[in-house]
Amino acid sequence: MRGVRRGLHGAERMIYRPEIDGLRAVAVLPVIAFHAGVAAIPGGFVGVDVFFVISGYLITTILLREMDTGTFSLLGFYERRARRILPALFLVMAATTALAVLWMLPGPTERFGRHLSMTALFLSNIFLSETGGYFAPSAELRPLLHTWSLAVEEQFYILFPILLGLAWRVGRGAGVAVAAGVAGTLSLGFAHGELTQGGERFFLLAARGWELLAGAGAALWLRGASAPARSALDAGAVPGLALVAAAMVLPDTESALRDWRIPMAVAGTVLIVICAQPGSRVARVLSWPLPVGIGLISYSVYLWHQPLFALARHRMITDPPPALMAGLALGAIALGWLSWRFVERPFRDPARIGRRVILGGTVAGILGFVAVGEAMHRTEGLLFLGVFPRDAVKMADRHTPTPKGFADCAPGATPVADTCVFHPGESGRVALWGDSHAIAIADVLAHWMQRNGIATENFARPACAPVPGLTREDRVRCVTHNRAVFSYLLSEEAPEVVILHARWAVLMNRSGFDNGEGGREPGGRIVIRSADGGTRLGPAAVAREIAETVTALRAAGRTVVLVGNVPEAGWNVPLTLARMLAFGGGPPRPLSTPAERIAARDQGTKALFTALAARDDGVVLISPSDLVCDTVLPGRCVQEADGKPLYRDDDHLSRDGAKRLLLHMMPLLEDAGVIARARGG
Repeated sequence: MRGVRRGLHGAERMIYRPEIDGLRAVAVLPVIAFHAGVAAIPGGFVGVDVFFVISGYLITTILLREMDTGTFSLLGFYERRARRILPALFLVMAATTALAVLWMLPGPTERFGRHLSMTALFLSNIFLSETGGYFAPSAELRPLLHTWSLAVEEQFYILFPILLGLAWRVGRGAGVAVAAGVAGTLSLGFAHGELTQGGERFFLLAARGWELLAGAGAALWLRGASAPARSALDAGAVPGLALVAAAMVLPDTESALRDWRIPMAVAGTVLIVICAQPGSRVARVLSWPLPVGIGLISYSVYLWHQPLFALARHRMITDPPPALMAGLALGAIALGWLSWRFVERPFRDPARIGRRVILGGTVAGILGFVAVGEAMHRTEGLLFLGVFPRDAVKMADRHTPTPKGFADCAPGATPVADTCVFHPGESGRVALWGDSHAIAIADVLAHWMQRNGIATENFARPACAPVPGLTREDRVRCVTHNRAVFSYLLSEEAPEVVILHARWAVLMNRSGFDNGEGGREPGGRIVIRSADGGTRLGPAAVAREIAETVTALRAAGRTVVLVGNVPEAGWNVPLTLARMLAFGGGPPRPLSTPAERIAARDQGTKALFTALAARDDGVVLISPSDLVCDTVLPGRCVQEADGKPLYRDDDHLSRDGAKRLLLHMMPLLEDAGVIARARGG
């Protein structure tokens, strides 16, 4: 039913549009599915962008009405936002904190504490922009990941009413339109090419403001528009709904669809907001009781879903099964209804809860969560409580980030220009070129080389495979680096021996790894492009680029050592072992995965490298899988030895793993004459 909603103290706010609540359901359910890992909805994350447009539309509509009638109050606006957002948010933060202490190991709890503090200060998006991408494998373990969007909206709510008021004074509706248009254009320019990659700009208001301002534009349009015919409404609303659906469900293929998901969703939402008016088909569908009901509770549902998913992933030894995730999704809806009924509704009613309570609760909540979060952060995740066994804590501590490469030289290395030189002044030299897998073995390799009087030049960078003709779509900055390194390695000043090591399996398979036994690397397809930013590359084209790189290095007189794929684990090895020690159960020890799955994933790389080594004795092949597959356990690839993890996460070798690889690798290099060539012999 349509009617007038009453704001604070009974003031007229805006005409209720049930289809907007229905649209909220269209937004929240795909987000939940995306965070649950449902592959059928690869673009479910754009539901957040639908929310942004809706928020911009509703806030602008309310503010313009109040400015028209002279009832606008900045304090009143902020009070309404606090009533709408904070009570349910504080409830979820409190519940999440309690479970985090019980289910998250101290390391993750320490990081959670800092995130909790930043969330309370509405800076969650800033925190995430500095600590990891939205599509990074670690993102699904963050219970407060989703609060970045609340931070964006809160930051918008702080600035927008002030700027809107200034623009209104200058030129009323026209002034607002010009100001919103200029600000939206600047924001879109800032965001261009970054949003779908999940990098630092993904989380920032400067990159998201254009979406909220698109909703503001819809409000301005409707403010001066006359009611069109139903056919005209359907002509806009139906394509709008189709655009939103396409952005969410169409698969990532060789087209550049992923680049367009967010703009498609924003454009579609604007069309729906403008055209899904009374009488249109889309308005009737969105006004059905079920979507409207879900839309009404969508905010609380959104708050609950990610903590449930993330905490389950922390508590489970392996990846939670689909049935459990489906149950948690339904649980989020149930908890969302309870929060809406017993928290949201009462706190939004000023007759039941006064302004002083809201103000006092806001201040107390912010200060309290900041204090608790900082305590968790500064006490190593409340380690002193002794919630987990000591051996589980020690095992979890073995999960460490991979060093960043030359920007984070390991002890004993000297930064020189664009690289790290380990033990300069030695008689011989080798160059190590690769991605984070190369970084993981760099310092161990350097110390082994030093024993032979050889310095190591490390040109490794995360996600920058040593192939100048291609790049991962989310790592386009690798192109400049790789071209500079390649040019140097072809020059007369370069070392005689070049070691190439990377996570080749990602390039050849364009996806993360699933070990088939509960260890699944999150994320969808990984797009590989030619270095000029053009064509997407399939396995054959990737193999050709690798072969051309090796051929060019050989033509320049370099001996090329190809270090193949380190067998991936699928699960985070130290954390999996730590959870087994903390909670009991889990896979048999020693931890391992099926060798046949590793072989299938490594097939393309191994065939290519074998062919390159067979035709040229200046190409030496090292196969890390020979070290761990079909050795200790027949048909299995082991991930721990002597009670120590061979990996620091789900695919990078730990220091113990790197030492074992070098023990395997160095005799082969000696036999192939590589060490003698590196010395200049």
